[in-house]
Formats: sequence, C-alpha cells, structure tokens
Amino acid sequence: MLCRPFVFAPLLRMGLSPDGRAGLRGWLAALAKSGGKPHGIIRGAVAGLAWLIPRGKPRALQTLRDPRALPPARDLSEFRLWRSLVFIAISGLCRDARGEKGPSQLGAQPQSFRVRRWTAEDGLPQSRVACLKQTRDGYLWIGTQAGLARFDGLRFTVYNKFNTPEMVSDAINALAEDSEGTLWIGTRSGLLSYLGHGRFQAEAELAGQYIPRLVARRDGGVWVQAGGTVGQWRGGRLWHQWPLEAGRAVIGAMSEGPDGWLNIYATLSWLALSPDGEVLQTNYVRPEGPSTIPTSTGWPAGKPGASWLGTREGLYRVEAGMLSPVAEDASGKEPVTFVREDRSGNLWVGKERGGLYRIGVAGGTMRQVRMTNDETRRKSESQSPKTEVGGATPELTAKSEPRGLNPDAGTVELASRASGPVEGSSDGWEAVDVGLGATVCMEEDREGNLWLGSDRGLAQLRRLAARTYTTGDGLADDDALSVCEASDGTVWVGTAHGLSCIRAGQVMPWLVKEPMPGWSDRCVWPSQKGAVWVVKSGSGLFEAQEHTFLQAIWDRDLPGLLNVLYGDHSGRLWVGTDGGTLAFQGQFTNPCVRITRDVRSVLEDRQGTLWFGTMKQGLVRLRQGEFSVFTTHDGLSHNSVWSLHEDEEDVLWIGTDHGLTRYRDGKFFAFTHRHGLPEPTVNCVLEDDAGCLWLSGLHGVHRVPRAQLNAVAEGRAATAQFISVGVADGMENPETNGGENQPAGWKASDGRLWFPTVQGVVVIDPKAVPEEPPPPVVIEEVEADGEATPNSEVSPARVRAGHGRVIEFRYTANTFVAPERTRFRYRLVGADAHWRKETSERTARYIDLKPGAYRFEVMAANHHNVWSAQPAVFAFSLAPFFWQTWPFYGLCAGLVMGFAAAVHGYRLRWQHRLLKLEEQRSLANERSRIARDLHDDVGASLTGLALQLEAAQRRGGAQGEHLGTLAGEARSLAHELRELAWTTNPRCDNAGSLAAFASELTERFAQSAGLACRLELPSADGERLIPARVRHEAVMVLKESLTNITKHAAARQVALTMKISDSKLELVVEDDGHGFDSTRPVGGSGLRNLRERMQQVGGVLSIESQIGRGTKVVVKVPLK
Repeated sequence: MLCRPFVFAPLLRMGLSPDGRAGLRGWLAALAKSGGKPHGIIRGAVAGLAWLIPRGKPRALQTLRDPRALPPARDLSEFRLWRSLVFIAISGLCRDARGEKGPSQLGAQPQSFRVRRWTAEDGLPQSRVACLKQTRDGYLWIGTQAGLARFDGLRFTVYNKFNTPEMVSDAINALAEDSEGTLWIGTRSGLLSYLGHGRFQAEAELAGQYIPRLVARRDGGVWVQAGGTVGQWRGGRLWHQWPLEAGRAVIGAMSEGPDGWLNIYATLSWLALSPDGEVLQTNYVRPEGPSTIPTSTGWPAGKPGASWLGTREGLYRVEAGMLSPVAEDASGKEPVTFVREDRSGNLWVGKERGGLYRIGVAGGTMRQVRMTNDETRRKSESQSPKTEVGGATPELTAKSEPRGLNPDAGTVELASRASGPVEGSSDGWEAVDVGLGATVCMEEDREGNLWLGSDRGLAQLRRLAARTYTTGDGLADDDALSVCEASDGTVWVGTAHGLSCIRAGQVMPWLVKEPMPGWSDRCVWPSQKGAVWVVKSGSGLFEAQEHTFLQAIWDRDLPGLLNVLYGDHSGRLWVGTDGGTLAFQGQFTNPCVRITRDVRSVLEDRQGTLWFGTMKQGLVRLRQGEFSVFTTHDGLSHNSVWSLHEDEEDVLWIGTDHGLTRYRDGKFFAFTHRHGLPEPTVNCVLEDDAGCLWLSGLHGVHRVPRAQLNAVAEGRAATAQFISVGVADGMENPETNGGENQPAGWKASDGRLWFPTVQGVVVIDPKAVPEEPPPPVVIEEVEADGEATPNSEVSPARVRAGHGRVIEFRYTANTFVAPERTRFRYRLVGADAHWRKETSERTARYIDLKPGAYRFEVMAANHHNVWSAQPAVFAFSLAPFFWQTWPFYGLCAGLVMGFAAAVHGYRLRWQHRLLKLEEQRSLANERSRIARDLHDDVGASLTGLALQLEAAQRRGGAQGEHLGTLAGEARSLAHELRELAWTTNPRCDNAGSLAAFASELTERFAQSAGLACRLELPSADGERLIPARVRHEAVMVLKESLTNITKHAAARQVALTMKISDSKLELVVEDDGHGFDSTRPVGGSGLRNLRERMQQVGGVLSIESQIGRGTKVVVKVPLK
C-alpha cells in the first residue's frame, strides 16, 4: 500500500499556509481512520479536500482561466503540492484496485434487476402467496390460501369458490403443467385441472384429499402427493399409489430428474420412484440423530446425480447418494423455503425467517453478493459522500423510485459471476432483501424474469439490459453530453456541470471543480497519453490528466463554439466548431487543416478518406485533397449529419436528423419508418461484435441487424426488425444526447456500448440484451350483445340468430416486461380488408355485422417491437334470422319476380287493351263511315229509286204493276240497308238504341201483317254498352222470329219483351198463333241457324210451343 498516512507526515513541516496545514491534517486523520482500504483512501481524500477547496481553490485554480493571472509563488507552490497529494492518493488507489484480489475495471460489471411488487390491494386474492407457475400460453398462475389468480402482466383474474363453482377449495397448495399443457391445481380438498377459457374440472377420485405437492411428468400427467400417498395421475385416475408417510416419515420435497425418476425426500430417507411408478428405491437412509426435514429441491441432475436440497436446517448438496451440508457462515442454519436454479446457472435460496440468497457457482466455489434495500441505501448515502469508490467487491445497490399503483420497489445490482469468488471475506452468504419477508416459492418466466412469492405478496425481479449512472451514483450531473473510453479502460463522461470517470462500475467525479465559466464539458476524446481531451463551453479545449486541466486552445482563438472532437489514424485531432473545423497535430498554434463548414461529426475510413457530417450542409468527403459534397439531392436522408460509422465491409452508415442512410458503392439509400425505423432522429451509430447496429435517438436506443438493413436496401426485404431499449430495460430516460455534440456514443474495449442521455450515462451490454420471444396472444373472451360466446378449437363458434348486433373481443398478450407498452393489431376476416391500425387497447368491437362466417385475428408486439409470428384466431359464424337466410332471399326474389311479372303482365294487358281500344276506335270510326255512307248515299239512292218507281206506277201504263213491285222491293231494300247501317254504326252499341230498333222492327212487322203489338222494353240504363255483334245477332233472331210469325203462325197478336241486366240480355218474342209440337223435329234450317247465331255470341236460344197455344222464343245473351 502506497497510500499510508505516515507518507504525508513530513509534509506538515513544509511551508504551507494555515489553511493548507489544516486541510492536510484533516486528510491524514481520515486516512488513518480508513485503515488503508481503497475506499477509505478516497473518503480521506475527499475529507481533506473539503478543507482545501473552500479556501485555497480560487487562487490555486486561477491559472486555468488565464495563464497571465499567475498567483504568488507561495500560493502556486501550495497548489502544486496539493495536486501532487491528490495524484499520489489516486495512484495508490488505482494500484490497490488493480491488485490480485480485485476485479479488473472491465470484468466486474454488476448485473441489474428491477424489483416490482404486488399485493392484495393490486388484485391478488390475498398477499400470502403459496405457489407460482407460468403455463405455455404465457399466463402466470398464483396460488394463495384465498383462491387462484391468473396474471397477464396488467390484470389479475381471480378464481375462487365464490365465482367458480368447480373450485373445491380456495386453499391452493401446488401448481404443475403437464406435457400436454394442462394446468393441475393441488388444493386442500382435492385435485383440479384447468380446461381453458375459465373452465375447471374437479377430479372425483381425489375429492376431499389434501394435495400438498404436484410434479409434472415428462411422459404425461403429474406425480401427486395425496395425503401420505404418492402416485401417478394420468388418464383420469391415480396409478401406483405408494403409502410413504408411514411411522415418523414426512415427505418434505419431490422433484423429477432428467431420467424420469421421481426423487422423494422425507425425514428418514431419500427415495426414488421409477418413471412407470412400479419400482420404489431407497437411495439414502438418514443416520440416527436430529432429523433434517426437507422442504424443497433445486433442479436435480437426475438419479443418481447432483441436486440441491433445502431443509429445516439449511441447504444440502445431494450427490452420489450422499447428503453434504453447504457452509452458511452469514445466514446460519436457517430453514430453507425453496431452492431454484435460474437459466444463468445461479442458485436462488429462500429463507423462512426472511431473506433471499443468490449463489453464483464458478469453479466449484459459491459466490453470493448482498443487495441493500432503499432504506439501507438512503442511510448509507447519508453517512458517506457520493464520491466514494468501492474496492474489489462492490456492494449491491437499490435505487428508490416514486411509489404508486403497482410500484417498482427499486433497482438492484448483483455482481456478475465472471468476477470470480470472494477471497478473504467472512461472509460466504449475504442476504438479498427485496422487501418481501420470507419468500416461499420462485418461478422464472419465458422472458427471464424471476417471480417470488412470499407472505407479503408477489415480487418480480427483472434483468435489465441497460445500466444508467446518474448523480445518485456520483455522476457530476445527470445531463450527460459526451462519452469516451481511455486507453486504460476508464470511461469518461462529459456532463453539463463537470467531468466524471467510471472505473470498475464505480463513478469517480473529477475532483477539480473550477469556479470559472464553461462549466459544461461538451465533448470528450481520449488522448494518446492515456488522458482525455475535454471541450469546456466558454473556455476552450483542455487535456485532463492527473486531476489537472491543461489548456490547449482558448475559446477566443477558435472560429466558433466547439461541438465535436475526433482523432484520426495519423494522430491529428479534429476540432469542430459552428464556425469551422480545424485539425491539429503535435501543437495547437497553427492548424494543419482548416475547413470552413459547420462540422458536427468526423470519420476517417480504412482508405484514408475523411468524411465530415455538417449542420444543414450535407456530407462532405475529403479524398486526396479534393472535397465532394453530398446532400438530399444525392439520396441523403437529411442535410444535418450527426454520426458516421464504417462497418467491416467498408459500408458507410450515416445518422442524420431525419433517418439513417447507407452509402455503398457510390449509392445512397435512406431508411425511414416505412422500413421499420422507430424514429427519425439518429444521434449516434455504433456496431456491436455480433454485427448489429445501435442507433441512439430521442426515444431510446435501437438495435437492428446490419444484414437486415442490407437486405432492405437491396430490395430483398421490405422492413428490418428493430429492438428498442428504453426505460423498461434500465434507462432512466430514453432521450439520448448527441447530434450537436460528438462523440455521442462509444463502443468500449469490452464490447459494451455507452450513450449519454438527459438523465445520466447509459451502458448496454449487447450480449445481455435477450432475444425475447414474441408475446403469446390469447383471446380471453368474446361477447355477442353482452352474452359470452364459448370458444371451440374444433369447430367455429356459432352465434345464434338475434345476437351479434355488437360483437366484442377481449384479448391480451402475456408479457411481463413493460406490458403497458404492448401494441396490438387485429382484423376481422370477412369484414376488414386490411389489418387495423396498431393500438394498445385490449378490446375490439364490431357493430351490425352481416350473417356469415368470420375469423378474428390479433397479433401483438412487446416493448422491443418483436411481433407475434402467428396471430391468435377466433372463428365464428353469425346465424341469421329466417328473413336473413338464402331460402327467404329466394322466396323474396320469387315474390319480386312474380310481382314484376304481374306488373309486366298488367302493363302488357293494359297496352293490349289500349291497342284493342285503339283498334276498336279505328273500327268504330270505319263503321261510322260505312254507316254514314250506307245511310246517306246508298240508302238515300234506294229511297229515291222507290219514290220514282211509285211515281211511275201512278202514271199508269202497262208496266204499272211491275213498277209497283219494283218500288216495294226498293223500299224493302232501303229498310234492310238502314238496318245494316244501324248495325254497323258504333253509336248504336247501347241498350237504348237496341230497344228502339227492336220496337220499331216489331211494330213494322205487326203493322204489315195486321197484328196487334205489345212491347215491354227497359226503361233505364239506356247507355248500357251492347257489343255490335250481340245486337246484330239479337236483331237477326228477332227479325227471323217476326218473319215466322207473320208467315206461319196465323196469330192475331205479337208481344216483344226485352230485359237488360249487368250480366245478360234477354229477348222474348211471343205470339198467340196455332203453334206447333216443339218435341218433334222440325224440317228446315231456320231454327238451327238461330241457335248457331246465339252460340257464336255465347247466347242461348230456346223455343216453347204447343199446338193451339202459340209460340215463345227466348234469347239469352251474356254481356261482358
């Protein structure tokens, strides 16, 4: 140890000022109290400087502002002495910290966990958790003494006897999932199985039995302890029951090995049951003495093999058939509640009296480190300054966070296993306190989170991929602006209020705090001397070494504000300002290169070409003394270039203010959100050892495989898969700094990536970022008009008629890392043509769906933007009402077609009627014309001829008699012609005209024959339409009847009766002549012709006659 108090004792006799001697005495006292330990050296150094800085600092550091303002020689020598003291102390510390007993600066990196707790207030049935199990659908099941809970990361669904009749008991003792995915629940009163979709089944054979333990069988089913009996439960029954709790033996733990044998640990023996359950073997018989009651086992390697056994008297190792206790110096022989090994190989042990232990096994030596809780953290911080640096075994810390609903209990750090065993420590075991009291069970989920159940609730330990150093860790300021790594592995961080360095995971603020303008350390870059170049705003460029700032360039000597530092392959240091960029080599009096552009990033590629990213002026290339400028017109995504990176294939990656650009073979390709880019701003581009690019922005740090970006740029893929690291992964604030200050990120020699943020500096180990599987999506419930619809995996569900006006789907994604950032997209095949817009809602609703077959599909993405490979599907059909079925549609179509046909037929009939009326109208006009011609022309001529013949007859002569005959015939002809004209004239198609014509004809025949005439004619409805054909045939029958009366009846009287109704015309002609026998056939064709006339118009003719009683002719014609 170089830093001993006696080393500085002679310095008290040197010529120091009173303030200086007081400060040195305080320093020596603190060093003596520390005992020479490294962390004590720093405490002593800070305590001594507390005496010096308030008194001597203004004058001693005046030279840093202006070298011309030199202090007096005595003050200057005192400052140099204090600088030497600080250098000696730090040097001694660094030698001790790098000794054989301590970890290297880059090797002992802590592993961070974030702790979160839930209790009954957050939705658990009760805070006392008995067992935990994650099933393959992603749900976390929590067994308590007041019911069973299912957790998806945001919501608890509770099952108990109150809401689930199948629950035989609320006291849940054990949970296990078999190889077929069935969840088995052991309760105080029997065994249950979960059938899915909220349905349970109680196994009748084990009804009422106490089930304390369940172990899943790799061949199907589960191993069951029912009371004191152990057997196999498969196929709905219990096989091979072994009554093992005989005498004083009590079963404490069971576990199945890789070979399928069931290891049973009891108070008196260690037994093994064969996979088929038929062979029971005793592996170990406990000797006489105090019994060690087993409580749990930790992932045994098989039978025979090695495993961990927790007992009432501590932890034992089971190997080669022997039990050997594990030394527990710190914890003592406390009862063990559970033993569990995580996927990283760490062994976690729970204690009955409270406390959680983690043992990292390396080289056969167990290593375990303590984690303090928030209260211990605050207490330790109040007793020691923030500048404390730990030694070879850094302590675990927990950062307190705001409390609220489901609060984070804090962030804990545990030393990594790579740091090796702790030597020289009396504490082989140290407690990990997460504020839960006694932990009784543990489960590791598919995302690597550790779940702890205790009598105080449920806790989650989530591994963090990022570690943030803030003022709480000793950083000079939370607003980190730039970061780099020196040649000795020290990470330097420039902040808004000073410079800090990080060694071995511990923050060491730069001890010189100058009271000058330019408090902000905007840019840092490692120098070739192992120190670091620092740009201080308002002051200029400095070289920080031995806790002293050496002025290189004054701010007033530069063309503008310093923004970027870069060292090229030849050793030149490029200094970028907003007024131009200068390159210096060896000396800082005259720059060797001067560029007038506002440069914000610099890169020298493998060919020696220099690339300069500018503010709003594009990308500048300097090759063999010639400058070339590339802008958005050449394919650049934006003209403000913040970061440049060259990969192993000589491809240039360019981070701009609006996206990422690739430059390869003289061609640019700009990546945007269409290619999967999470955000436009790219402050820094780094590449890890696995070939992935890391882009820092305003919303986190994003990882993407370089090969995927190349595939997109070359047209072989549409998008690239980005993973975003943010608050959920350990960042205090996702907004990174950079852009105007470079370097804004650094890849350290150990492969880790450093980024400055607005709330500390973040370090990410790319190897620690898990390849998280996409979250499993589950459709929990489907409701149709408020009524639950059962889900069938065999056939689509059917929603009965009358339901389905509102279909609501409730779904979830079972992820436990930032579940509130889970995003969903869904579609309803049959209704949606495309996927709906991404949303965080876990409910989808559809209104007024048409009857038919549908398929609801939903996918999810976790906080790292990893989407589900396959969607969760719910198929269903919406049953129609009768009026929504195809038969009804067919009937309606038939009715419509029939109605259309009827309308069409009616239209045709109407058109036909119109045509007929038109035809009748034309015919009537023609008949009228003919009637007029017959009456006015031919009739008048015949009448004139008859008059002339009568006149000739009156003049006498030999031809008088003949002329009289001719005149009679002419008049008869004129009468017939008038009858024909009457029949043809359409104006006479009515009942009145028919009656008048019939009466005139009857009277004329009666007068010519000297007969009496009696007429009975209709007095009303004279305008009743009588078709021309009907009246013609009726008149012909009347005329023939009158002719027969006058010729053959020898009657004295003739009578005519006419009756006209709505449906028929009736004519009756009677005489009182001698008559004839109507039963005897009558020769001639007269009567036959009369009947034929009536038949042609649909009428009937009847003749009634008796000898001596006259004759009666009746004509009946229907009227349409």
